[in-house]
Amino acid sequence: MKHVHLYFLLGGLALLGLLISACSTTLTTGGTSSDADVLLTAEAANPLPTELSSQGLSVVKTKACQVEKLVSVQVQSNDVQVDTVQGDLIAWSPMGDEFAYVTPDNEKWGWFVGNLVVLDVKTQKAIFTSQNQEVNGDLTWSPDGSLLAYVVLDPKTKVYTVDIVNLSNGSTQDIFTSISPQTDSWSSTKGIDRWSNSQTLLVTSSCDVDCSRSYSYDVASGQLTAGAETRKSDDHTLNVTNQDASPNTRWEIAVDTNNDNVWLASSINGQASIILAGVTAYEIKWSTDSSYVALRTDDSVLVYEPICSK
Repeated sequence: MKHVHLYFLLGGLALLGLLISACSTTLTTGGTSSDADVLLTAEAANPLPTELSSQGLSVVKTKACQVEKLVSVQVQSNDVQVDTVQGDLIAWSPMGDEFAYVTPDNEKWGWFVGNLVVLDVKTQKAIFTSQNQEVNGDLTWSPDGSLLAYVVLDPKTKVYTVDIVNLSNGSTQDIFTSISPQTDSWSSTKGIDRWSNSQTLLVTSSCDVDCSRSYSYDVASGQLTAGAETRKSDDHTLNVTNQDASPNTRWEIAVDTNNDNVWLASSINGQASIILAGVTAYEIKWSTDSSYVALRTDDSVLVYEPICSK
């Protein structure tokens, strides 16, 4: 995935430990109460990254609130080299506050596959949860927000396919019903390219060791049409897309890959603050109206309001 590569000057270990301890205990569901003195001390140990300091920003007490902490399936590992690519594991609806993510089926811990949940963040109620599926990821909303496509692993055949859920009634459809989802001699890896419109989904599927074939699926007719073949190195459908800037351009997220601090900056008020310390953020997604930002870590999804509304 793409990270914002920032270079910080490292201070003393005690100073860094104080920052991590203070921020990790104050950034909790329901709001933040980070001590401004701690953040000012942190500024001495971790000056603003070059691309933020060049904007003339000052470090202040965070005004952000963590409104949700959700359990996510684990994909990355700090102890084991993991090369699995699963595309986007979190996604906001383009039309509202609905947020999709993949959670372990036991709601506690799990690797790679789990249940798809669509949560209304404002009401904190789940409006859809997948049943009897091993959802792998690459969550992709239709432009009108009525449909959500995602990659599924068949637990019996160990072959991937692509499903679409209609959020208005909860019905799902497997787009590989007219042809076999096994398009190579192995697990037939699938990826979702995009919706070309609200009724047409473009996907790819592995067709050999170095072969990927494109497909077009028409939701209304249920017709799946095979397209051209390309080399797998040219298939980028499973790349994670990070949104470092909010849609309204007011906010910017900066990830310090040296000590895993996440900064939230505003070009309007000229301020920056640390909202998450000592934790790697693998995926960053903003809601369409810029009211929320979601960060996927190793085993959690943290949802913030840039300015606390409570």
